[in-house]
Order: sequence, then structure tokens, then C-alpha cells
Amino acid sequence: MEIKEAPDYSTVEELTDSWKQIRKELLFFIEALPEETFSQHRDDHWSFSKVCEHLYLSQLPVGIIIKKLLKSPPEHAAAPDYSELKARLLAEKNVKNPDIVSPAHEYSREEIKSHLEKSEAKMLSSLQGLQKADLAARTLEHPLAGKVSLFDWLWIMVLHEKRHLEIMRRRV
Repeated sequence: MEIKEAPDYSTVEELTDSWKQIRKELLFFIEALPEETFSQHRDDHWSFSKVCEHLYLSQLPVGIIIKKLLKSPPEHAAAPDYSELKARLLAEKNVKNPDIVSPAHEYSREEIKSHLEKSEAKMLSSLQGLQKADLAARTLEHPLAGKVSLFDWLWIMVLHEKRHLEIMRRRV
């Protein structure tokens, strides 16, 4: 599935539909893996379990903070260079992530699916009824992209999950 650049999405729903499609592919992928493969470390890579935990840890806090940010005064961020940012986000090169989103457990497949469902439900609940303009008028610092709008953050989250799914597919 091709992810468009953020400005090419007309609505929050259109972007979340892309994310839900990628999430569906991710769940199908991890469901098809043998349990020993799901939890196995290879080389200097996280196990598939840890990659999924990382996605959960990356998404849940954003789902929680969206409602709080919407209560704050509007603040706009300069639009990033979407093509350059997309290329960086989809590159296979390892990126140092903040410790807060580093996986610390080796969850079973069922536990991971439960965590991913929790983060997805929280994110979708927080976004329910919001317009693109609502998210474009609030900002949040992103570790790789700097200060971006919440809409751009959501787009980055979609690319982030797609990136990890593509890397996992290549590792099998």
C-alpha cells in the first residue's frame, strides 16, 4: 500500500483508513508467524514481538495527549519537506529512538495483539469527530521531524508502522 504525502490526505478519516489498512496487514503478518519466530532475536535486531511493542509504545501516548493538546491555544508549525521526510522515515537505516518507546518485554503474540488493539482504540477514539484543520492547528515535537502539526504527526505514525512492517517482511 502506497502512503501519500500528508497534504494529499483530505481528511483525518482518509489518513486513519490508511493506518487501519497497514495495521490489518501487520496483524495478518504476525498471526502467520510461528511463535518461535515471533519471539526470536536475529542479529542485532529486535524480535518481532519487540517491534510491535515499540509501535504500541510510540502510539499510545500520542492517542492520550491529543485531547489535551486540542484544549490548548492553536499553534502552527512550518510544514516539513514531506518528500524528504517520507524517504527518511521509510529508510531501513536504524534510527535511535527515545528510551520511552524502547521495548522492554518479550510479549506473546496474543499480548501484543491486545496492546496494539489498545493503542489503536485510544488513537481512533481521540481522533473521532476531528477535522484535518483541528489537528493542523496543534503541534507536537517529534524526535525525528521536530515540531510538526498533529496531522503531520499522525501521517508520520502511519509511515512509521509501514516502515516496521516492511522491515519485518524482509527479515522472514
